[in-house]
Amino acid sequence: MTGVLVLLLSAASGWLGVAASGTCRGLRPRWAAVLLEATFGVAAGLGSVSALFFALLWAGLDARPAAWSALFLPATASALLFFLRKPVPSSDLPTPPDWRWSRLCAAAFVLALAFFLAGFASVAEANPQGDWDAWAIWNLRARYLAAPAAWPNAVSPDLTRTHPHYPLLWSGVIGHAWAAGSDSGHPAVPLATAVIVSTAAPLLLAAALAVLHSPAAGWLAALNLVSAAAWRRQSQALYADVPLAFFLLAALAAAALAAWTKNEGLLFFVFCALAVAWAARRRAAAWLAGALPVALLAAAFKLCLAPPARLFNPAFLADLNRAFQVLKGLAAGAADLANWAAHPLLLSALLAAVIGFRRTLDSAWLLAPPLALLARSAVVLSGTPNELIWQSNSIRERLLVQVLPALLFAYCLLLRQPPPDAAPAAEPSRPRRRK
Repeated sequence: MTGVLVLLLSAASGWLGVAASGTCRGLRPRWAAVLLEATFGVAAGLGSVSALFFALLWAGLDARPAAWSALFLPATASALLFFLRKPVPSSDLPTPPDWRWSRLCAAAFVLALAFFLAGFASVAEANPQGDWDAWAIWNLRARYLAAPAAWPNAVSPDLTRTHPHYPLLWSGVIGHAWAAGSDSGHPAVPLATAVIVSTAAPLLLAAALAVLHSPAAGWLAALNLVSAAAWRRQSQALYADVPLAFFLLAALAAAALAAWTKNEGLLFFVFCALAVAWAARRRAAAWLAGALPVALLAAAFKLCLAPPARLFNPAFLADLNRAFQVLKGLAAGAADLANWAAHPLLLSALLAAVIGFRRTLDSAWLLAPPLALLARSAVVLSGTPNELIWQSNSIRERLLVQVLPALLFAYCLLLRQPPPDAAPAAEPSRPRRRK
């Protein structure tokens, strides 16, 4: 199917661009560096193509030429950058300590991922359109973006039940593939995008922790994520919350892409920008410059196109009973993230009990953006003009899934590194027999 091929070409273009930038060159272990390039490439490729596609539609191009231009321009730039790249000197970065059980942890993750994908295929066969928000919000607006001269309908205030004020990155990813291909509206495209990002997120988590902490921590964190029932449910629903979680996890490289996914992503960009500026000081300038184009597009969308939406009544914040109901709902959502034997909180507590925390918590600042986003979501939920219990029950799991990968990432960096395996003792030499 052409649309799925367009998705793969977009991701490949992003991978080529990340590889050409040299961002991951010299990182160790080498397999983790390659996996980082691939997963960051998925985020950069899908996000940049979607954002450029919408910008060209807004500028007046029709859907099909805008789609092929949005695919061709980043791919050409990535190819030129790749062939003109300069050699990078050999790195003296230390190799993270490995653990003798790392391969067993990796095998357990691969097995869990296989079960995850098998379950995804079974659910997709029975329900290829996804749940309500998938076909009534994201895919509906994607159809408008893919249709000739119909993109303004995606932000029409008449779509009162489909949130026309939401940013359009995820609808743009799907609409771009439909517009470029010859199978507009085919459910294989949103299914493929959901599989790509729900698989890329745990792989990115494994690779990033393997570089920054240890391979064992990476595989265990990825196993923790992919085993969570909430991650499986939200991925199979084809909602935009799992892509948002993926972009939040890749925040330091793709925070601006998260800003263009949902309203929560825009605020996360602000939180992350503040955290990066505090942690990196002058070195944050390059990160902010890279984030600026898509952040400006998101701001222009909210200011110039998005219809007004009444999502928050500050007067409700004075009602402490509402705040209690929100906290109660989030606690119930946290308990339902997975069965107790595979619950992320239980597995994280076991890791801390076995490994322990580092004496210096230099990475604690990474907890600030996802926790701030979760706190913001709780405040907005407390002030919702909708019926509170219904609203809380319908979105509490999604709010937690949005920040789960980023919290697992930050949490694992606070743990002690496993001690390096001791070299095997040399066998005592035996006297040679005389013949």
